[in-house]
Amino acid sequence: MSTRVWIAKELDNGKYRSIYCHSDGYPSHTGMILLKHYDTEKKLDELLKLGDISIIGGILAPDPTKPHNRVEQQECVTLAYGRDIGKKNVEARERSYSAITTETNCDHTYIFTREQKWMFVKLGQPKLEVKDLAEELKYEPQETVTENEETEDAETLMQSM
Repeated sequence: MSTRVWIAKELDNGKYRSIYCHSDGYPSHTGMILLKHYDTEKKLDELLKLGDISIIGGILAPDPTKPHNRVEQQECVTLAYGRDIGKKNVEARERSYSAITTETNCDHTYIFTREQKWMFVKLGQPKLEVKDLAEELKYEPQETVTENEETEDAETLMQSM
């Protein structure tokens, strides 16, 4: 049985641009991937451009020299219904908060807020509770190292030898 979820971005107009994700939607998988790989509006927008997905991965674009489909999926690459499976009418859509939190076929909704923070709601509960995803998973973002910092570190190491 699949753990189905909505992945949504809060918009300025009070709506949510969202896609459906069919498999492995539990917080320790999909939630952690969202925190680690889709932590900016730009990155999330690229994911949403794919439309509905079968499963999320930390990598958006498959290696074009290798197959990527339901039968032969590349490791850690998002499997998109439109791009990889050929389904139609799977684009991201604007929905109301009610629409993304009352879907009876989904288990969770992940919301990227206007404050650029991931929240989530476990659906099917008598009272819906919006929780901070990073707090719930006890996630501490790693410090990002820029390419220049990596080059400087390598040069310093070489000089010390």
